[in-house]
Amino acid sequence: MKKIKIQKFCDDQLIDSSELPILLVNLASKFLPDIALTELEEKGILINKMVELANANESFMSTVEIIENAKKIRVAFSLIK
Repeated sequence: MKKIKIQKFCDDQLIDSSELPILLVNLASKFLPDIALTELEEKGILINKMVELANANESFMSTVEIIENAKKIRVAFSLIK
């Protein structure tokens, strides 16, 4: 089953990791308003692109930096098979 792996790093140390089935991500994206999907895309979280590439058996990797509790956090999204 194809999945999206989400890894959270602080100071290049892995602090959290999760995997979500692509089917669940695809279903969730259908219920999100277009404005929410647009805002996520502007921040580098390309949900529709991840689903599209997963369905085409392609690879995908995206990284987003956020500030959490006054610390810079890097969140990496990748497709796994």
